[in-house]
Amino acid sequence: MQKKTRRRCKSYTPIFPLCLSFLLTGASAQAEDRAGQISDLKNKSMLMANTKRFKEAIALSEQALKLDKNDATIFYLRARIKEEQKDPVAAIKELNRAIELNPKYAEAYLLRAKGYFFLAEMDEGRDNAEKAKSDLATAIKLNPRLAEAHDYKGVGLASENKLKEALDCFNQAVALNNNNGTFLDHRAMALNALGKRLEATKDLRRSAELNKNDPHGWVILSQQFTDIGMYKDALISLNMAIKLKPHQLDNIYKRALLYQKLHMYKEALADLNKVLESSPSDDDALKMRGDCYVGLKDFPLALKDYDQAIKLSGAQASHYQARAQLHRLMGKNAAASKDESTAAKLKAEKPK
Repeated sequence: MQKKTRRRCKSYTPIFPLCLSFLLTGASAQAEDRAGQISDLKNKSMLMANTKRFKEAIALSEQALKLDKNDATIFYLRARIKEEQKDPVAAIKELNRAIELNPKYAEAYLLRAKGYFFLAEMDEGRDNAEKAKSDLATAIKLNPRLAEAHDYKGVGLASENKLKEALDCFNQAVALNNNNGTFLDHRAMALNALGKRLEATKDLRRSAELNKNDPHGWVILSQQFTDIGMYKDALISLNMAIKLKPHQLDNIYKRALLYQKLHMYKEALADLNKVLESSPSDDDALKMRGDCYVGLKDFPLALKDYDQAIKLSGAQASHYQARAQLHRLMGKNAAASKDESTAAKLKAEKPK
């Protein structure tokens, strides 16, 4: 009997740790599977939110919460969905829970700061602005390398006209991530306001190049070049925008203005004809086309456009002034004097 007992002990002893190993491996596999399910649900939820399918996005996030109600990132995700829905109050509620679960969640503090700033801008009280500043400070303290937090702090300071302090924040954001067009645009805004136009232009050029398929960046860069008198560069940038979005009439009109400034009147006429084909009652476009005809010494066509522009607008001093100058060129001094008098009267009546 003793030998049998010893044999049982020998055969039984190694089995217990082996069984425990199987149990631990099984539990680990289950945890990994659940984590994978949560990750998949969160990704699908954000995809739904990005396509404005908010009801489905929330439903998927609720499925994720059923798997783990203490996952702070799920509440953060729900806050982002609420932010997309322009519901800052609901977003803040979700973020409160995320921060409660993870007090060191820097990104959650940043997103909550955005919500408080949004409420402050909607005249919901100074208290929200202070809460936003506090959350931003916490986000930066928790993660000094969170570039977006520095950028957002800069936006807040710029709104208070604290431009030098704002520029410091934008510099930090760009230093942390110099491939973010938004950070560069914000820094350019501050640089322009501080009179540093060439430095601002460099940032706007870099931003446009980073997002080369976005026409808006090229339009902004074109306007920057226009403002500093670099019309050829402005034209190159605007052509990039028009190439990406050929039928945007606003940009066609802006290009006509640049052509006019560069004395490229025939090219300007081609663009203005496109604008007027779509908007025949655009008195500003008619007036500019008249200016181009004057540049080409085609006074009869210029006069025709000025007449039509004045007929459509009725009270634009600049239109009367342009026609007065044309009358002078044509030797019609009485008509010129009459238009000059009308232009002066309209300027005097214009509210300041």
